[in-house]
Amino acid sequence: MEARDIISLNAIKGWRKKCQTAVCWIDETWASEVPKAKGLMKILSRFDYILTNCSQGVQLIHEATQRPCFYILSGIDAIRFCPYPNPPHRSIDVYSIGRRSELTHQGLLKMAAQKQIFYIYDTVHSGRMFTSVPNEHRDYIANIAKRSRYFLAYPPKIDQPWQTSGQDEIGFRFFEGAASGTVMIGQPPDKQAFREHFDWPDAVIPMAFDEPDVAKILNKLDSEPERLAEIRKNGVVQSLLRHDWAYRWRAILDIVGLAPRPALVAREQRLKQLAEIVNNINTYLRCDTADAYSR
Repeated sequence: MEARDIISLNAIKGWRKKCQTAVCWIDETWASEVPKAKGLMKILSRFDYILTNCSQGVQLIHEATQRPCFYILSGIDAIRFCPYPNPPHRSIDVYSIGRRSELTHQGLLKMAAQKQIFYIYDTVHSGRMFTSVPNEHRDYIANIAKRSRYFLAYPPKIDQPWQTSGQDEIGFRFFEGAASGTVMIGQPPDKQAFREHFDWPDAVIPMAFDEPDVAKILNKLDSEPERLAEIRKNGVVQSLLRHDWAYRWRAILDIVGLAPRPALVAREQRLKQLAEIVNNINTYLRCDTADAYSR
């Protein structure tokens, strides 16, 4: 849940008495907001363990609640996003979700207008957006990403530094891009956790947020199909072996001292088997030669 959702627990009578061990995962916790949320922290103190995917909020939450708080990396349904063993044709040149630079966006629109690329991007940006069927929405994102050659990825709220107060975290875009085997271009978070968990070559091709010549970058990458094939393969394999939600669930079980259930063990085995299949596929022949210079 997000921090603002915690208050809804007050509507559930006796919820704490029904839980032998209570664990709460807070998504997107900005350190600057923790001191302002004393009422929410009081509710959080009723949990035995608190988890967050924002590392810089861990100590502050612990101090505010006097409960153990842990940093747990975000994850991805790596099987849902995996394009193998039968990869679809990557007919989409560039895919952009969420926040974006208007300067870079205009450059991509220009390329699309000149029929150089097929560019997919959000067309609604005012206010908060909701989806009525989350599972369908995740399938939608996965299916587009698996068919995209390039994927724009930036740290969360990159265009709203006043809200994050300079806090740099690993957003979901990086997990989606890697797991789908697309080539991520953008700005990786400047933090050690990213360098540790996305440590394969070219995990993200660096590009300024406001890039005036995005066409030049894309054309340069298009001239290196073997490099692109390796990037795609690495992203998929590493996601299957390291970033599926199964691994996060096991980490949580380790924290609370519970043994994994058979379904979790089976999921981990399936992930490893699929990673082995991907490793043995000649991705250059199966994928990149069909995509390179397709425009």
